[in-house]
Amino acid sequence: MRGLWKAFTKQKAVTRNENLTFSQCGEDVVVDFLFKLLNIGPVSYLDLGANDPVKFSNTYKFYLDGSTGVLVEPDRQLVERISLTRPRDLCLAKAVSVTVDHEVDFYKMSADTLSTTKKTTAERYQEETEHHLTSRVKVPAVHINSILAEFDRDFSFNFVSLDVEGLDLDILQAWDFTRWRPAVFCIETLTYTQAGEAAKVSEIFKRMEEVGYRVYADSYINSIFVAGERFVPAQRQV
Repeated sequence: MRGLWKAFTKQKAVTRNENLTFSQCGEDVVVDFLFKLLNIGPVSYLDLGANDPVKFSNTYKFYLDGSTGVLVEPDRQLVERISLTRPRDLCLAKAVSVTVDHEVDFYKMSADTLSTTKKTTAERYQEETEHHLTSRVKVPAVHINSILAEFDRDFSFNFVSLDVEGLDLDILQAWDFTRWRPAVFCIETLTYTQAGEAAKVSEIFKRMEEVGYRVYADSYINSIFVAGERFVPAQRQV
């Protein structure tokens, strides 16, 4: 009887973990379901603009399941937190960029989730929200294709979480999709505002369609894209 109870509680734990979410709107649960649907795994992630290692993370769920990946985050305080919380992951203390510059300005906002390397984005946040600039510092930077060239061979990224406050489209435009085509992307596609005037960045959808990705799901804030060659609609059961 005791063995049966252990088996039951283990099954319950697995079920709970499948539904456990750390993302802002449950995106990680949707991505987990999509990987199972496509029969792809294990998950190997590239988290661009990682921020907190747990809160609002699109990749922590997969870390708990045993997956590993590369997290890119320019905020030194957050990098220390990531390294302590997720020691199996590789964390790059750099800003992802689309230029050849080895350093870029990093605008740290009073809400660290809004920190950015894009001056116009930082200025807009100061003008339109209650959040303000706390510091501007130089941080190391690395081009998105340099990250992929250096680490994809070892990690074989099949999931990308992209949230870099104003630079998302630039990164997607610079990304060499002829060489690197992760199966699934989760991208912030909504502009941030406190005035209820948020709008979808239509250019991101155009870019992803242009390189052969399809929208699988949308949480309003984030959109989940799947590579067209990977996606085979499930047969409807009669």
